[in-house]
Amino acid sequence: MYNKTSFTMKKSFFSWLILLVACCFIGCENDLNEETGEGKAKMVLAIDLSVNESSVGYIVPVSEKQINSGTSSLDLAHEVYSAPYVKAYKDWAFYVPSVIAAPTLNRYTRQEDGSLLPSGELTLSQNAGAGVGNVLILSDSKAYATLLYENKIVIFNPTSLKITGEIDVAKTEYGLNGSSTPNPLGMIERDGKVFVGCNQLSSPPLSNDGAYMLIIDETTDTVESFISDARGTGASYFGNQGMFKDEYGDIYILCYASFGYLPTQKSGFLRIKKGQTIFDPDYFFNITDMEISDIEGGHVTLTNFYYDKNGIAYMFGNNPTYASEPYDYVNDKVIQSFEINLYNQKVSLLSLPRSNSLSYSIIKYNDLILFGLTTESNGSGFFSYNPETGEASNSPMLNSPGTLLDAAVFE
Repeated sequence: MYNKTSFTMKKSFFSWLILLVACCFIGCENDLNEETGEGKAKMVLAIDLSVNESSVGYIVPVSEKQINSGTSSLDLAHEVYSAPYVKAYKDWAFYVPSVIAAPTLNRYTRQEDGSLLPSGELTLSQNAGAGVGNVLILSDSKAYATLLYENKIVIFNPTSLKITGEIDVAKTEYGLNGSSTPNPLGMIERDGKVFVGCNQLSSPPLSNDGAYMLIIDETTDTVESFISDARGTGASYFGNQGMFKDEYGDIYILCYASFGYLPTQKSGFLRIKKGQTIFDPDYFFNITDMEISDIEGGHVTLTNFYYDKNGIAYMFGNNPTYASEPYDYVNDKVIQSFEINLYNQKVSLLSLPRSNSLSYSIIKYNDLILFGLTTESNGSGFFSYNPETGEASNSPMLNSPGTLLDAAVFE
């Protein structure tokens, strides 16, 4: 039977099926010589233009002046593949391609005029179908990148953009049912260990039941252990929001459960407590089965989250009540925004407009939580929520020319 919770399926996994013919990489860059006097960018956006019937994406620097004026633009943007992701580190912004793009990282450096100047490129694999899952930067000299389909973790120097090693995880002891394809994706570091979520894909975007994780010794770059949990499915995700640490050092892991395609799988949060290298047997925050009384239909499927502080996080949930049939991931406004308490396992709806299912970006800027929404009639961009006052905006704090698939704030 057709399962409407499948509408949460993210474009990063399957957009290549829809856009393969139309998608092309546009390598030209804008003229960055014009002095704007903007000052260095405060954040970088990854914008997808599918909502405008385009097959390209943009990496967009945003200055403080633009944030204050409430309008971003493509004047200093860089065209990239559709469905881009970004990673910010010091003055660098890395373009992380989606799985429809070649496994090449492009690095840009913030300039005083508000632009991002191309400052290097690194090809992570000669296999065009390797699929970059996530980038974790540990220092000026060491970073990791997961290759989802090649089943490798590449070690590289983010300053020199040179590959310094790799960890081959294409081994049967990390796969399921005799396979050697754990499909490494999201990463987080704690106490000298790198925790790597594994998708265990059966047929993209479907995952085999359960949540799986590799734990790597960061000093030796070797796999220390491989752990699993049957309660949730699909540990971590693309972009910057698959895993977070709280103030106690506990790691919370998003489980996306094949985006609802397999109704027996559960989305929610698993936890690995400080000092532990196993999933906490006493904790699973089951979002799939939770009854939410103040929404139509009563149930949502977790799509992503952003951790703030004191156990409070913010999430997008897909509500299939608002979906059309056949489903339209660009135009259906099925995504609702929530505040959640990870400690008490409570979910509260926020009074923000509904968005399309490409929405993926939640970030914090100053004291505000920003939700990247593409709405029916309230515009597109970052809508704000003030945790102190409970005030939610009904129009964008920062307008966007397309769907905000991802974003990062420069520290």
